[in-house]
Amino acid sequence: MKGSHRTSLIKSSAIRRMLELSMGMEDIVHLEQGEPDFTTPNHILEAAVEAMRKGFTHYTEINGTLELRQAIAEKLERENGIEADPEKEITVTSGSQEAKFITALGILNPGDEALILDPYYPAYFEDTLLAEAVPVTVPLKEEENYHVNMETLEKRITKKTKMIWICNPSNPTGHVFSKEDLEVIAEVAKRHNL
Repeated sequence: MKGSHRTSLIKSSAIRRMLELSMGMEDIVHLEQGEPDFTTPNHILEAAVEAMRKGFTHYTEINGTLELRQAIAEKLERENGIEADPEKEITVTSGSQEAKFITALGILNPGDEALILDPYYPAYFEDTLLAEAVPVTVPLKEEENYHVNMETLEKRITKKTKMIWICNPSNPTGHVFSKEDLEVIAEVAKRHNL
């Protein structure tokens, strides 16, 4: 069977290749994946078992249980000062990869452009391609502490630009964007209806 043409749009992950190359090697410190080197804490394991005993073993609402979405909304307001409607503005996914993929498919049309702050996590680039859109990188310089320059960001925007990918803290650098950087991104996004 021949696969979808979309599969030819993406390349094999360099992270996976590095992992494969290191298999069988000794004294390797793996920094290529965010895989914890510890097991899930007991109180979380016990809570999961208790939930299963209480019958929480069925499909949930498509965007996650309302109780969880409400807890997320409360956390966002309490810790981040962000108001979000748990009924309409919060969706729970199985992980960040799924969230990025459905975001790309839900926002981008073929031929649209998505800005990606560079350096970037490869999935942003790949998910943009899978949505048949065009990834456009916005370089952030280490010597400028990865500061988001409004002029540089604005220069990358065209009539086809539909969204800006942002990962905070940044993957792969670990850099945490300042409030000012986030305000620049928000201002540009608002001005261009992204």
